[in-house]
This record gives sequence, structure tokens and C-alpha cells, in this order.
Amino acid sequence: MKKFFILIVVSFIGLGYAIYKVVQFEKPARGSAKPLPAFQPPFSSYVAALGVLEPSSKEIVVGTKVSGIVKAVYVKEGDRIKQGEPLFCLDDSDLKLKIDLQKEKIDLAKTKMLKYKDIYAIVKKLWESARGTISKKEYKIALDDYLSAKKLLKTEKKRLEILKKRIPFYTIQSPINGIVLKNRLSAGMYMEASSCTPSYMTIGSNSFTLIAQVDEFMAHKIEKRAKAVAFVRGDPNRKIALEFDYIRPVIEGKNIFLHTPLERVDAKVLLVVYKVKKSAFPLYVGEVFDVYIEAK
Repeated sequence: MKKFFILIVVSFIGLGYAIYKVVQFEKPARGSAKPLPAFQPPFSSYVAALGVLEPSSKEIVVGTKVSGIVKAVYVKEGDRIKQGEPLFCLDDSDLKLKIDLQKEKIDLAKTKMLKYKDIYAIVKKLWESARGTISKKEYKIALDDYLSAKKLLKTEKKRLEILKKRIPFYTIQSPINGIVLKNRLSAGMYMEASSCTPSYMTIGSNSFTLIAQVDEFMAHKIEKRAKAVAFVRGDPNRKIALEFDYIRPVIEGKNIFLHTPLERVDAKVLLVVYKVKKSAFPLYVGEVFDVYIEAK
């Protein structure tokens, strides 16, 4: 009887513990994350849009006028650059060899010209002082040889000038004041001089443009020079002031997607372009913002 009573007591204790654990499990877990900050739209009446940052100059693909192997790269991604600053250079040893060979050709042409110049001077003197000793044909041949040698020397010098003008093509410089957006170059790579050159390096200006995508059904509410503010997604405390630039007069396909379940990939949008004023925090090309445009 005593053992049975103990068994009953142990059973009730076990049941009570099980009920306690179930109750504890059912209680909602206390979150540790901070609540999202309250957000107050900047205008009482507005049109919401998505905006993406682009360099004001657009992205500039850096190419070359000549083909060659990359000898050195002077910049890296994120570097601030000035107009005329070297970005990278190509191996110019082949060009230098051609220049040296051309200088030798000039020396040979000069020697040949001086030789025919002396011959012509003698023939001319004889032609003028003793016509009977030199025929007109001999005089004409001496003159033609001298003029041909003189012309050849001039041509060889011109070729040297053309080769020297190619020297700057091997050091690629920045066309603008800006920033290096992408750099996939390294010493030893081969660069092709072509309009279809892959974008191994791209640069852009230091200033930014924001392209806002407005749903086509809200396009009629957009007015030129309407005020607009862009907010960092998820952080309403960080915003940038925008200055209206222009509206692209074409409704086109949407190209910025957040990949949410209800987002339509076939949506059409109106693109409104804004200049970005100074920001108190870093900005990055391709960064997406929540944009609010004042509407009447």
C-alpha cells in the first residue's frame, strides 16, 4: 500500500512538471530585436517610388586605343581620381622597338640623301660650267636621285613622328574627376582595342543622380520641380534631399525589383531624374532608396 501511494505521488509530480513545460513552451518568446522606428512621410500628399543611385556622368567604360598587355594598374575600386590621372598602362616595348628601328631608317635615309646631294652638286657645277662634259640626261638623273632621297628622309621622319604620337595611347588616363567604380584589371591581362571591349574598368563622377521609378498609374500626379526626399530603406532617420532634373518622356519597363511576393515584374514606370545634394553619410552607386514625391 505504501509503495502504491508513493507511485501515485510520483505520477502526479511528473504530470505537474509536464504541464509546466507545456505552458512555458506555449508562451511567446521575448524578442531581443529593437522595434522599427516610427516613420512619418515628409508630405501630406505624396507619390511613393523606388529610386536607384547612378553617377551623374553615367558609368564610363574605360577602353584603349591600342591593343596590348597590361603592364601596371595604378588605381583600385573606390579610389578618387582626377582628370588626366593615370589609371593603368600597357606594355609599350614593341612600340619602343619600332621607334628605334625607325630612327635607324632615318639615319640611313639621311646618309643616302647627303650622298646624292654631293653628287648633284658636282653634276650641277659641271653642267653650268662645262655643258659638253655632262649630258642633260645625267644632270636630270642626279637631280631626281637627290630629290627622291630628300623626300624619303622627310617620309621616314614623318613616320617617326606618327610612332611617337602613339606613346600616350599606352598610358590610359581618366577623362573626368570621379571615382573608380569597378576594376577587374591586373598586370599581364590582354586588352583589345575595340568598341566591344569588356568593361574591365568603369569610372563615374563624384556626384550622383537618383532615378525614381513611378508606377505608370501614378504618373499623372507627378509635376515638374515637385519636392522629393529619398530615405535609406529600413532607416527613416537617414535621408537625402533631391533636386528635380528632368522627366524621361517615355513609359518603360520596370528595372528595379525588390522581389516581394506581390511585386509585378511586367509593371511599367515613369522615370523621374533628380540631382542628389550633399549627403551626411556615404552613398553607393546602385543603392536603392524609398522616394517620396510631393503631389497636389
